[in-house]
Amino acid sequence: MQQKMCQAINTRYQTNHPHRNLNMIRGSEQEGTMRRVDELGIFWLVGHEGDALSGRLRFDVNDGCTVELVGIFDSKPGDDDSIRIHGWIGSNKVTLENCIPRRNNRGSTGVQKCEYYANQLFIGHHFTEDEFSLQTAVVEISDLDTWVGWRGITDFYGRRGDRNGPSYQMSFEPNQNQEATFNGGRVAIENSWTQEGDGVQEVKFRQWPTLKIAYDEPQNFKVVRRDVGAVQNLLSLCIDTPTTMDRLILRRPDIRARLLNGEDAGYEQDIELRVPLLRYVDPAGRKPRHPYQMLLTFDELGGIGRIAHWLETSKLFQTALSSMMSVQHAKQMFTENRFLNVAFAAEAFHRNIYGGAYLEQGEFDALLETLVVNTPDRHRAWLKDKLQHANQSTLRKRMRQLAAKAGEATKPITGNIDQWSFAVAKVRNDLTHLGSIPGRYPGGDLRSLSDSVYAVTRACMLLECGVPQEVLARSAQSESALWLSSRVESAVSRVRSSG
Repeated sequence: MQQKMCQAINTRYQTNHPHRNLNMIRGSEQEGTMRRVDELGIFWLVGHEGDALSGRLRFDVNDGCTVELVGIFDSKPGDDDSIRIHGWIGSNKVTLENCIPRRNNRGSTGVQKCEYYANQLFIGHHFTEDEFSLQTAVVEISDLDTWVGWRGITDFYGRRGDRNGPSYQMSFEPNQNQEATFNGGRVAIENSWTQEGDGVQEVKFRQWPTLKIAYDEPQNFKVVRRDVGAVQNLLSLCIDTPTTMDRLILRRPDIRARLLNGEDAGYEQDIELRVPLLRYVDPAGRKPRHPYQMLLTFDELGGIGRIAHWLETSKLFQTALSSMMSVQHAKQMFTENRFLNVAFAAEAFHRNIYGGAYLEQGEFDALLETLVVNTPDRHRAWLKDKLQHANQSTLRKRMRQLAAKAGEATKPITGNIDQWSFAVAKVRNDLTHLGSIPGRYPGGDLRSLSDSVYAVTRACMLLECGVPQEVLARSAQSESALWLSSRVESAVSRVRSSG
């Protein structure tokens, strides 16, 4: 029935080839971008294939994914159910995940129609499991090529020895793939390339690196997304600018590509995820990021082995990392919120990695119970509420310890650690408890302080990942670090003198 639906909507088809992979994708399919979708198709609620409606599926990386359907579904999910829609566009299966109804026209006249917004669009498979799993993720990320710095293309332009005209030569030697293991899988940087042209008048050639995460066993999709996001965040920390996911291909051994006659094509089906992204810029409009502008290149980080180590280590401070990276990916943010997000990330990271309790938890619980027992009944609830977090280190102490841990990597930025940590804690406390006078802390000072906290926390995260401190210390004398240091010094001075 599904094949009939496909042919009824669109008679175009593509032939699956046994060797079709990222290296062989041609035309617009190989472009590293979240491409638009605007296709007619047939769609139905999962589990209700007989109740199918024709409609139009549209996806844009900035606006998201919507499907407009002619008619109203007879079948309905429960009010608390997450709506999943299956469909066909051309010869491709699609799954629309976490759909939200937007319009539902049941008027007595005219054409009935409904519209759904989908949070995730999967092209290539119909997922039926409530919590589906995958085993391989291949991702293209912005600036990955310049970060890795692979050089496989060699060209030469000169004149022939007989002076009969110019000569141009080009050769390509694919870079050797690099792979490392982590707990439960493998991560690799692989070389992909494509060639076009008739070979007579022109030849078009392009190479690019992809990052692949392959698990020993299928993993819940949430785990896959977390790990892909962790690697993307690592690139953002190293490249020192927000990166974006250009393409994500998912695979699972039991989800096979099929030939037109339904037979197994001999390889796993590519399932492409498309989701709206923040601050997405088309590759054609991006400014190139050069190695000298980066905090660490791929080789300076420590290669693929360090990425594998990061996949394991970053799980310990995932919440802190997400909070810190939010200030990089947001299109715009009030400076107060930016500062508070970064300060929270630093405090959460310190708590997760270093702890910071004054007493052992059992000893503190016993002390607290003694105090509560010896307090009048009417004050016990109040006292317990006030003292339940008294065993935790202050933010000032945590920031001082983080700056000391970062050492030479951020010393030019923080300057006097005691004065810097005092300023950071004072601003955070004033903003959190609304004790500051409006406009007391200028936006420029808040931005400089938040950037300094970001730099310190980033250095500590990379140190925790195993990057040597002497490698990080090289960036301390960069132009951007020295520019920030003077602004932080001025901001700290004004905070300390503000009373």
